[in-house]
Amino acid sequence: MHSPFAINFRLLATLFALASVTLAGCGGQAPHRVPVYKTAGKVTFRDQPLEGAFLVLHPKAAATRDVPRPTAHVKPDGSFEPTTFLAADGAPAGEYVVTIEWRKLVNVGGEWTPGPNLLPPKYNNPATSDVIVTIAEGTNDLPTIVLR
Repeated sequence: MHSPFAINFRLLATLFALASVTLAGCGGQAPHRVPVYKTAGKVTFRDQPLEGAFLVLHPKAAATRDVPRPTAHVKPDGSFEPTTFLAADGAPAGEYVVTIEWRKLVNVGGEWTPGPNLLPPKYNNPATSDVIVTIAEGTNDLPTIVLR
């Protein structure tokens, strides 16, 4: 028998993936296919991995809405691998502001739904997040992102 958390984590990951695809599709055209580079990192909050958190990498030099915004779901050990076009394919080279949301599932009236964001609000807005990463050509092993 699966634990309720395992089933609900998959539900949450699916919901975020669908939202990402839907949002990426807004505007009529898919982002231009630019080269992407394998990238991996870890993220913690209060010295704990953020299992189930959702990250978006917002290009700092983005001049148009059509610039890809890689996304990632955080694994149980706090690790993540951004996706731009295909699962865990990486991110284009450049500097990014990272937004992060971490929502636990809550049971509301017998239905499991994402609860409130458990991180400080500054981390879910690219205008206020102080998390910056740089992706270079080649393989990227990012330093651990430590949220406070």
